[in-house]
Amino acid sequence: MDGWEWIIMLAASLLGVAGLWHAVAAGCRACKPRGLCQDRCPLCAYSLNGLETPVCPECGLDLDGPGTTDSARLALRAMRPGVLAAVVAAAGACVPTIVQSGPLALAPTCALALALPCAPGEAAALHGELSARIRAGRLSAWESELIAGRCAKAIVSHPDPQRRAAAAGLLADAAGRSAGTGAAMVRALAGGDEPARHALLGSAAKMAAHDEGVRAQLLAMVSHDPSERVRARAVDALRQAGPLEPATVSALAHAVRDGPPRVRQRALYALIRSPREWTRVLDAAAASVRDSDESVREAALTVLHHFARRDSVALAALAEGLDDPSPVLREWTAAQLPEFGVRAAAVLPALFAATCDENEAVRAAASAAVLMIVRTSLDADGTI
Repeated sequence: MDGWEWIIMLAASLLGVAGLWHAVAAGCRACKPRGLCQDRCPLCAYSLNGLETPVCPECGLDLDGPGTTDSARLALRAMRPGVLAAVVAAAGACVPTIVQSGPLALAPTCALALALPCAPGEAAALHGELSARIRAGRLSAWESELIAGRCAKAIVSHPDPQRRAAAAGLLADAAGRSAGTGAAMVRALAGGDEPARHALLGSAAKMAAHDEGVRAQLLAMVSHDPSERVRARAVDALRQAGPLEPATVSALAHAVRDGPPRVRQRALYALIRSPREWTRVLDAAAASVRDSDESVREAALTVLHHFARRDSVALAALAEGLDDPSPVLREWTAAQLPEFGVRAAAVLPALFAATCDENEAVRAAASAAVLMIVRTSLDADGTI
């Protein structure tokens, strides 16, 4: 806060303390029996010594009047100035917070969370305040769980698509901050609309590394989600979640065979992260070299290039890229083969055929590859 805001809060605090002290002292004086407090006015504490009439010259209180017999009423009258000062001080202390963050900054987090699904309008201020508190790390675990649960409810049931999208963004901020937010994430991924599901997948990737429920939901989305875009993003989330487990590899291999083009491509790139299941990955990639979609074939050749460093079958499958319908992929394949050195001698017949390719760039790349492989493969006798 700025300097003037600190000055206002300090002044308001001093005024509030003084007002409360005055209110308590005045109430105590007014409630005392009259015989114990004859030297002071019970309302304003003015000295009554030497007065000839029972009327306070300061506030006009008639000490023998009927009002002095009601001690409770007299105490309330005496406390009014101090209470008013305390109320004014409390309002003044809130001014810096309201100016800096808005009036919602004064509300408790649980009240804001409960208002999430039912707040009128776009509720942009409500979402912004809760998001700021989450990112500042000011929430306890149960508050994060409460917000996540209310966000999931809004994502699933709110009729306004903008509110559903805003709730998805808020749940993405709260994700992973407590153990209970995983259940809310699964509920939102299963029941939200396409924009909400897509918006949540980035945070779901981080949670899937340590939350089995989120990981299982991502696997289900890869296989059954109606949106190709969401399925592809779910594949990316699984890849970002860490080492692939056997169940994940099975789901991705199935997606390579039967998924739409974008999903097949992303699944192939994800399978590179599974060195322990590389034989299954190799089979899926080798079959995809002949895919009808160019982006899928490119992903398959990339995967085969990765595994060809350890396996001759992968190297032979990579050489099939020399017959790809795309001249760009044929040229790329020819340029990669020389890095395998002597092992690449096995694919020299395919490279010799590529030197007669109809595309000039492919012919040049294949000729250069043949020359490099032959130089590397020559033994001391001058034979290959």
